[in-house]
Amino acid sequence: MTYYTVRIIFLLYYFFQHTFVLAGDIGLRSEEPSTVGLGNNARENYSSTEHTHEEKSSVTHQTKISDNQQFIYSTSVSPYKALVLSDPCYQDGTCEVTQTQMEEQYCNCDKQCHQFKDCCNDIKYNEDLNSVYTPYYQCYKSSSNIYKGLFAVAECPPMEDNTTVLHLCQSDDFLRVGPCVVNDDIIFKNKYCALCHNFTLYKTFNLMLQMVGLDTSNIHENMSSSDRMNHIFRMSHGYQLVPPKGTVIRPCILQIASNNDTLCQMFINPVYIFGKRVILYRNYFCAPVANRHLSKCTGHLYDRLSRDRVFPMTVLFSFTEKETKTEDCNKMTYQMNGSNQCDLEIYTNLMSHPETFYLVSSVSLTRQQIIAVASAYCWTLTKVIDTEKVFIKKLLLPNGEKNEAAKINLKVVFPKPSFLHELKQNEHYLNNLMWNMFWSDENNTIEISKEKNLPLTLQNETLHETENPISTYIIKDLVKNGANISRSEHLGCKKTTVFADKNGLFKIQVTDAVCHEYHINQDFMEIQEVSYSIKAILTYVCFSVSVVALVFSIIMNRKFNLSSSIAGSNMENISISLIASNILFMIGSYASKIAFLCYTIGVFLHYLWLTVFSFMLISVLYIAKNLTSMKTGNKTMKQTGNFTKHVFTITGLLIPVLFVGPAVILDQFDIANLSAGYGNLVCFPNRYPANLIFFSGPVVFSTLINFVVMLRVIVQICLLHVEMRHLIKSSSFQDAKLFFRLLLLSGIFWVIGFLSGILQSEWLEYIFILLCGLQGLFVCVANMTTRHMYGNIKGTFSTKSFSTKATSLT
Repeated sequence: MTYYTVRIIFLLYYFFQHTFVLAGDIGLRSEEPSTVGLGNNARENYSSTEHTHEEKSSVTHQTKISDNQQFIYSTSVSPYKALVLSDPCYQDGTCEVTQTQMEEQYCNCDKQCHQFKDCCNDIKYNEDLNSVYTPYYQCYKSSSNIYKGLFAVAECPPMEDNTTVLHLCQSDDFLRVGPCVVNDDIIFKNKYCALCHNFTLYKTFNLMLQMVGLDTSNIHENMSSSDRMNHIFRMSHGYQLVPPKGTVIRPCILQIASNNDTLCQMFINPVYIFGKRVILYRNYFCAPVANRHLSKCTGHLYDRLSRDRVFPMTVLFSFTEKETKTEDCNKMTYQMNGSNQCDLEIYTNLMSHPETFYLVSSVSLTRQQIIAVASAYCWTLTKVIDTEKVFIKKLLLPNGEKNEAAKINLKVVFPKPSFLHELKQNEHYLNNLMWNMFWSDENNTIEISKEKNLPLTLQNETLHETENPISTYIIKDLVKNGANISRSEHLGCKKTTVFADKNGLFKIQVTDAVCHEYHINQDFMEIQEVSYSIKAILTYVCFSVSVVALVFSIIMNRKFNLSSSIAGSNMENISISLIASNILFMIGSYASKIAFLCYTIGVFLHYLWLTVFSFMLISVLYIAKNLTSMKTGNKTMKQTGNFTKHVFTITGLLIPVLFVGPAVILDQFDIANLSAGYGNLVCFPNRYPANLIFFSGPVVFSTLINFVVMLRVIVQICLLHVEMRHLIKSSSFQDAKLFFRLLLLSGIFWVIGFLSGILQSEWLEYIFILLCGLQGLFVCVANMTTRHMYGNIKGTFSTKSFSTKATSLT
């Protein structure tokens, strides 16, 4: 086999190895997100025979990756010169070849090469030129490229005694500890490595995730920024750490083996050996002596191995603390794209699939005419929103040569870097655009309109997908030869009319477009903010009313000594839990920016809401037990008794601990998929699936039990009412009516809450806020309308009336 044949085989092997390793790496991250970034970070080393060396490297260069076509260097006579010249790959490692003939350099000829230990073979190594950071430099994996990284300070000094900082500096999970940071041209693996070297001021790298087929429907606005980043990272096909503007990085080779031999450490001129796997060595003298004759020169092959794959669709996440006011981050600008001071991720070339719609014509049209009309609609969208890439994904028609309506599915790509709320705003504009077109020729005018609902002409028809190979060309022709309509005048248009003639290459030519109505303030964010403010006001008003009502209810219970009974005690426990949870929820809304306070409130709020359902469940079971005992003729449970009340109270307080305790422990250890996410936004556990396991699940389970038990209660009441009519005057029956009202209300509003989350219905959200917020008022009303309370109040007024009359008579 010839030398060039071997080089070609090596190139093919590495290409396929790169493909499968990258795919495996992404798959691993999808299954184990907590190990993100571990793929050969902090420099991967391969042991060669008995020699194993942990190589350390570093960072500093000229902006981006400097162009070394023009360079100045000096070579010196080395005592090892004869041995170095014996390297069969010597020419591939010289300054002349690497700096002038290669696109990517694996060795360098500047003064800094002594600091990073990446000098070419004709540069005399001089340890006196080492930096104080030389012992701590490593080749850090900064992208999905498995061969190329960057030099970064990746270790703490030996005198560092803070074990937490040491551990975090060594961590490769950059989604948790953050990406590289830079201070004065010194790049650190993460902010903790900078901290242990006494740097507290630095600039942070951004994280660019490379995507394929990412759709706006895959991205949820109600996620926290960190959760959204983890979610998108699992779907990504690659990543790259992007340095701050003007930052100099120094590239290095990952997966390169070495040993402690002096010649091995003197320079970089990589060679490779075929075996069970291909192994890259730092240079010829790093390979095992017995196998050196098998080594092959890397040389110009490195240019191809180190190339990064290009992904047009990207998401850029910033780890820098927000420096810009919220109102200044409504629209992505070119200046922001360079620094991203808004702490908002930036999406480029993201796809969107707007809602399906129908085009309805006043007369029957041929298939070609319908395609032309649909293309004109796509052309209109390029004027209404900021994109040129609108495509017909599916065009569905009934059988027949001519039809009056068609079902359309579109695909839209947003090439401009944008914030997520901008993309959602554009989607809102697309879905709510009111559009019609007048298509004229010499004889008549056809009117075509867009409709959201299925038209009558298609209700009994079977639709079939129709090929539309010419739609892209029609859109291009309309852009080129159609009416010169300014996008700035139509951007954000809500209702538009298009005028077209039957001429031109594709028998349709747009002559004009008129916008009749714009979206309010042309700003969907303002609509959202108004919606959120209405919900917030409604929540605070309802919760405040409930707190006042519950306090009044407790005072009345205490006044007439109704809390001395077990039923009254249970109701008082429910009332106190609701008061505390309502007040804490309102406080938590303003404490989201104080991490520790928000976390603490989140834990207590989790506990208090569960105590409400815990005491409700105990109350229902108590009522059911009494009614069952009445039915069978056994003794009922005592209506009073401190021991029983204390047992019920302690039980109700301990049940939530079974869920809150494990949730807090798992959250502290940040276990993947089981972290509850206390301290986010509303200071409440909101991470899936932990919130389902530790909150929603118990609530649903409790509600289901209550409904089942209360159905039995209803049956028991009916039977007792028929068989023992005198029982209707008993206190147990009155308590049953009271708690049945409470359970009915609590069950309904929580079911509505879950439905609003699943169906994403705004009306259900408002209904849920009303029912949930006014729960305390409902409890108060239910309590004040019992015969016990009514009798006591009536007796009080009767006594006062009698006393007044007696006084007047005397």
